[in-house]
Amino acid sequence: LDKMMSVDVALNAVKESGAPIVSIAGGEPTIHPRIDQIINNLVAKKYFVYCCTNGLLLERMLQKIPPSKYLCWVIHMDGMEESHDESVARKGVFKKAVQGIEMALSQGYRVCTNTTVFRTSDVDDLWQMFRLVKDLGVEGSMISPGYEFVDAPDQNMFLTRRESHNLFKKLLDPAKTQGMTFYNN
Repeated sequence: LDKMMSVDVALNAVKESGAPIVSIAGGEPTIHPRIDQIINNLVAKKYFVYCCTNGLLLERMLQKIPPSKYLCWVIHMDGMEESHDESVARKGVFKKAVQGIEMALSQGYRVCTNTTVFRTSDVDDLWQMFRLVKDLGVEGSMISPGYEFVDAPDQNMFLTRRESHNLFKKLLDPAKTQGMTFYNN
Protein backbone atom coordinates (compact mmCIF):
# COMPACT_ATOMS: atom_id res chain seq x y z
CA LEU A 1 0.00 0.00 0.00
CA ASP A 2 2.93 2.34 0.51
CA LYS A 3 3.98 1.98 -3.15
CA MET A 4 1.05 3.43 -5.10
CA MET A 5 1.70 4.10 -8.78
CA SER A 6 1.29 7.77 -9.65
CA VAL A 7 -1.30 8.89 -12.19
CA ASP A 8 1.42 9.98 -14.66
CA VAL A 9 3.33 6.69 -14.38
CA ALA A 10 0.12 4.70 -14.92
CA LEU A 11 -0.93 6.75 -17.95
CA ASN A 12 2.56 6.60 -19.47
CA ALA A 13 2.69 2.82 -19.00
CA VAL A 14 -0.59 2.45 -20.89
CA LYS A 15 0.60 4.77 -23.65
CA GLU A 16 3.91 2.88 -23.99
CA SER A 17 2.13 -0.47 -24.20
CA GLY A 18 0.15 0.57 -27.26
CA ALA A 19 -2.77 -1.56 -26.08
CA PRO A 20 -6.30 -0.27 -26.79
CA ILE A 21 -7.73 -2.12 -23.79
CA VAL A 22 -6.65 -1.66 -20.18
CA SER A 23 -7.53 -4.13 -17.44
CA ILE A 24 -7.04 -2.67 -13.99
CA ALA A 25 -6.82 -5.54 -11.54
CA GLY A 26 -5.72 -5.87 -7.96
CA GLY A 27 -5.84 -6.65 -5.08
CA GLU A 28 -8.48 -4.00 -5.03
CA PRO A 29 -7.75 -1.08 -7.39
CA THR A 30 -10.50 1.15 -5.98
CA ILE A 31 -8.40 1.71 -2.83
CA HIS A 32 -5.86 3.62 -4.94
CA PRO A 33 -6.36 7.26 -3.87
CA ARG A 34 -6.32 8.52 -7.48
CA ILE A 35 -7.84 5.60 -9.38
CA ASP A 36 -10.65 7.93 -10.49
CA GLN A 37 -8.09 10.22 -12.17
CA ILE A 38 -6.41 7.27 -13.87
CA ILE A 39 -9.69 5.83 -15.17
CA ASN A 40 -11.14 9.20 -16.20
CA ASN A 41 -7.94 10.07 -18.12
CA LEU A 42 -7.89 6.71 -19.91
CA VAL A 43 -11.57 6.94 -20.83
CA ALA A 44 -11.10 10.51 -22.11
CA LYS A 45 -8.37 9.13 -24.40
CA LYS A 46 -10.81 6.45 -25.59
CA TYR A 47 -9.06 3.45 -24.08
CA PHE A 48 -11.42 0.61 -23.16
CA VAL A 49 -11.03 0.18 -19.40
CA TYR A 50 -12.07 -2.89 -17.44
CA CYS A 51 -11.73 -2.20 -13.72
CA CYS A 52 -11.89 -5.33 -11.55
CA THR A 53 -13.31 -4.81 -8.08
CA ASN A 54 -14.93 -6.66 -5.22
CA GLY A 55 -17.60 -3.95 -5.25
CA LEU A 56 -17.14 -2.81 -1.65
CA LEU A 57 -16.09 0.73 -2.64
CA LEU A 58 -18.03 0.90 -5.89
CA GLU A 59 -20.64 3.41 -4.70
CA ARG A 60 -17.86 5.89 -3.91
CA MET A 61 -16.29 5.30 -7.34
CA LEU A 62 -19.58 5.92 -9.16
CA GLN A 63 -19.61 9.42 -7.68
CA LYS A 64 -16.17 10.16 -9.17
CA ILE A 65 -16.22 8.35 -12.52
CA PRO A 66 -19.06 8.95 -14.99
CA PRO A 67 -20.53 6.14 -17.11
CA SER A 68 -18.93 5.60 -20.50
CA LYS A 69 -19.03 3.02 -23.25
CA TYR A 70 -15.26 2.86 -22.69
CA LEU A 71 -15.57 1.75 -19.05
CA CYS A 72 -16.75 -1.57 -17.65
CA TRP A 73 -16.81 -2.45 -13.98
CA VAL A 74 -15.86 -6.10 -13.50
CA ILE A 75 -17.32 -7.30 -10.20
CA HIS A 76 -15.74 -10.35 -8.56
CA MET A 77 -18.37 -13.05 -7.85
CA ASP A 78 -17.39 -16.60 -6.82
CA GLY A 79 -20.85 -18.04 -6.29
CA MET A 80 -24.01 -17.31 -4.36
CA GLU A 81 -23.90 -15.63 -0.95
CA GLU A 82 -22.57 -18.42 1.26
CA SER A 83 -19.99 -19.63 -1.28
CA HIS A 84 -18.84 -16.16 -2.25
CA ASP A 85 -18.52 -14.85 1.29
CA GLU A 86 -16.62 -17.99 2.26
CA SER A 87 -14.25 -17.62 -0.70
CA VAL A 88 -13.38 -14.05 0.27
CA ALA A 89 -13.42 -14.85 4.01
CA ARG A 90 -15.80 -12.01 4.82
CA LYS A 91 -19.56 -11.97 5.47
CA GLY A 92 -21.67 -9.47 3.58
CA VAL A 93 -19.43 -9.10 0.53
CA PHE A 94 -21.88 -10.91 -1.77
CA LYS A 95 -24.75 -8.60 -0.82
CA LYS A 96 -22.55 -5.53 -1.26
CA ALA A 97 -21.38 -6.77 -4.68
CA VAL A 98 -24.97 -7.38 -5.84
CA GLN A 99 -25.97 -3.92 -4.58
CA GLY A 100 -23.01 -2.45 -6.47
CA ILE A 101 -24.00 -4.24 -9.67
CA GLU A 102 -27.59 -3.01 -9.38
CA MET A 103 -26.50 0.55 -8.61
CA ALA A 104 -23.98 0.71 -11.45
CA LEU A 105 -26.43 -0.70 -13.97
CA SER A 106 -29.18 1.68 -12.84
CA GLN A 107 -26.81 4.60 -13.46
CA GLY A 108 -25.89 3.47 -16.98
CA TYR A 109 -22.54 1.77 -16.40
CA ARG A 110 -21.38 -1.32 -18.23
CA VAL A 111 -20.92 -4.24 -15.82
CA CYS A 112 -19.42 -7.73 -16.13
CA THR A 113 -18.49 -10.28 -13.50
CA ASN A 114 -15.34 -12.27 -12.90
CA THR A 115 -15.41 -15.72 -11.29
CA THR A 116 -12.51 -17.85 -10.16
CA VAL A 117 -13.19 -21.57 -9.79
CA PHE A 118 -11.35 -23.96 -7.52
CA ARG A 119 -11.48 -27.64 -6.63
CA THR A 120 -14.16 -26.88 -4.04
CA SER A 121 -16.39 -24.85 -6.40
CA ASP A 122 -19.98 -26.07 -6.60
CA VAL A 123 -21.22 -26.09 -10.20
CA ASP A 124 -24.89 -25.83 -9.19
CA ASP A 125 -24.11 -22.81 -6.99
CA LEU A 126 -22.20 -21.20 -9.87
CA TRP A 127 -25.08 -21.78 -12.32
CA GLN A 128 -27.42 -20.11 -9.84
CA MET A 129 -25.05 -17.15 -9.53
CA PHE A 130 -24.64 -16.81 -13.33
CA ARG A 131 -28.42 -16.81 -13.74
CA LEU A 132 -28.72 -14.14 -11.04
CA VAL A 133 -26.17 -11.79 -12.63
CA LYS A 134 -27.65 -12.39 -16.09
CA ASP A 135 -31.08 -11.46 -14.73
CA LEU A 136 -29.56 -8.35 -13.13
CA GLY A 137 -28.37 -7.31 -16.60
CA VAL A 138 -24.61 -7.79 -16.60
CA GLU A 139 -23.00 -7.90 -20.06
CA GLY A 140 -21.07 -11.07 -19.41
CA SER A 141 -19.20 -13.24 -16.96
CA MET A 142 -15.54 -14.13 -17.17
CA ILE A 143 -14.63 -17.48 -15.65
CA SER A 144 -11.15 -18.77 -14.96
CA PRO A 145 -9.54 -21.48 -12.86
CA GLY A 146 -7.62 -20.38 -9.80
CA TYR A 147 -3.94 -20.67 -10.59
CA GLU A 148 -1.54 -22.13 -8.09
CA PHE A 149 0.71 -19.74 -6.27
CA VAL A 150 3.31 -20.59 -3.67
CA ASP A 151 2.02 -18.40 -0.83
CA ALA A 152 -1.56 -19.71 -0.88
CA PRO A 153 -2.43 -21.18 2.52
CA ASP A 154 -4.29 -24.15 0.97
CA GLN A 155 -2.42 -25.71 -1.95
CA ASN A 156 -5.12 -28.40 -2.33
CA MET A 157 -7.69 -25.89 -3.59
CA PHE A 158 -6.14 -25.57 -7.04
CA LEU A 159 -7.45 -27.62 -9.94
CA THR A 160 -5.21 -29.87 -11.98
CA ARG A 161 -5.44 -29.44 -15.74
CA ARG A 162 -7.72 -32.49 -16.00
CA GLU A 163 -9.92 -31.33 -13.10
CA SER A 164 -10.19 -27.88 -14.67
CA HIS A 165 -11.25 -29.39 -17.99
CA ASN A 166 -13.88 -31.59 -16.29
CA LEU A 167 -15.25 -28.76 -14.15
CA PHE A 168 -15.57 -26.43 -17.15
CA LYS A 169 -17.24 -29.19 -19.16
CA LYS A 170 -19.91 -29.47 -16.43
CA LEU A 171 -20.13 -25.71 -15.98
CA LEU A 172 -20.63 -25.00 -19.68
CA ASP A 173 -23.02 -27.91 -20.37
CA PRO A 174 -25.70 -26.45 -22.71
CA ALA A 175 -28.36 -28.68 -21.17
CA LYS A 176 -27.82 -26.94 -17.82
CA THR A 177 -27.12 -23.33 -18.75
CA GLN A 178 -30.75 -22.60 -19.69
CA GLY A 179 -30.33 -20.18 -22.55
CA MET A 180 -27.13 -18.55 -21.39
CA THR A 181 -24.50 -18.11 -24.07
CA PHE A 182 -20.90 -19.05 -23.30
CA TYR A 183 -17.84 -18.42 -25.44
CA ASN A 184 -14.67 -20.35 -24.81
CA ASN A 185 -11.43 -20.97 -26.60
